[in-house]
Order: sequence, then C-alpha cells, then structure tokens
Amino acid sequence: MENAKMDFLSVINSLLVMIDYQSHIFDSIESGDKSRMKSAAVASAKAASMLRVPVLYTLMEGSGCGEFFPELLAVFPDNMVYNRAKNTFDALEDKSLFNAISNSGRYKIIFSGIPTAGTLAPTALHAVSEGFDVYCLIDSCGDSTRESHQNGVKTMLSAGVTPLNWQSLTSEWLNDSRTNSKPGEMSKEAYIKYNVILSLILKE
Repeated sequence: MENAKMDFLSVINSLLVMIDYQSHIFDSIESGDKSRMKSAAVASAKAASMLRVPVLYTLMEGSGCGEFFPELLAVFPDNMVYNRAKNTFDALEDKSLFNAISNSGRYKIIFSGIPTAGTLAPTALHAVSEGFDVYCLIDSCGDSTRESHQNGVKTMLSAGVTPLNWQSLTSEWLNDSRTNSKPGEMSKEAYIKYNVILSLILKE
C-alpha cells in the first residue's frame, strides 16, 4: 500500500463500508438535513452496485438502535450484514467485518455512517492505523449536534482521512476506464434520480 494516496480511486481498488444506518440512531441526528444524508447514502450504494464495487453493511445490535435502512438493503439484498455487539462503536473491533475488509484485496476503504464523532471517526482512524488509504463520505454522515459532527470530521481529517461527497466518489469511479460504458446508465439511475447537477453534464 506504499504511496496508495497517489493512486486514483477505481472500481478494483476500493470498497465501501456503510455503518449503523439504523432508524433509531438516525432519529437522533440533528446536525443537518437528514433527507439529504439518507439520499447521499442510498445514492452511493446504488452507484457502487452499478459499478460492481463491493459494499459491506454493519449495524449495532440492540432494539434501541432500530432496523437497518430498508432502502440500503434493497440495493444489495444478498449482502451479509455484520452484526456487532451493542456499544461496539469502532466497527473494526468486529473481527468478522475487519477480516472481510482485510481479505478483500482492496486498499482504499470508503466509510459512510452515523454518528460522525461516535462511530464513523473511530472506525476510520482504526483503518488508518492498519495501513489502509481511508476516505469518508461527508454528505452522508451526521451527528446529534453540528458541533459533534464537525469535531468528528476534524478528527478524521487530522488523521489523514480524505473527505468526499457521493457525487465526487462516483465521478472518480466513472473516471476508471473499466466503467466507460456506464455514464448514461449512471445519469438515469443515480444522478438524475437524486437531483444532482452532474446529470446535466452526462446528458450532453
């Protein structure tokens, strides 16, 4: 993974991990527009599905956390969901999830999840410490307060995590020559559906 940050994200070197998109956790998010956060999460999963980028789902067990977003499960209905013990905030403490990432052969790991400071940041920092090149989808994460969200983002940035939004992530994937037949399909199924200005570019 030497000089991994010099490589572009591609459909063969990256993996998307989606953390704790559960109804009761999501209800506590107050740092921003939750509908836009959910749309960004679902859109990134949809883009990954279309481009055949692996996506791993993980949730925290316990009735107080609520069900995992059905909109995400519908994108990858056959995906195994990694169930972590309650209060395992660093998702990579779960050995099954960590082994799935390590054994994937992919060294660029994109994390998306909630809450930002409590779960997403510790997980991202753990991945950095293990030598992965780590990215975070900023537009699909949030926390109970704006301050908590901002502190979580600052913590990740200070550790070298690269921030992305779902559109820039998808654009990087599309820049991969292996996806050169996908722009029109992506425009119809992701960009236009989620009201993104890039749809205008891809329709030209």
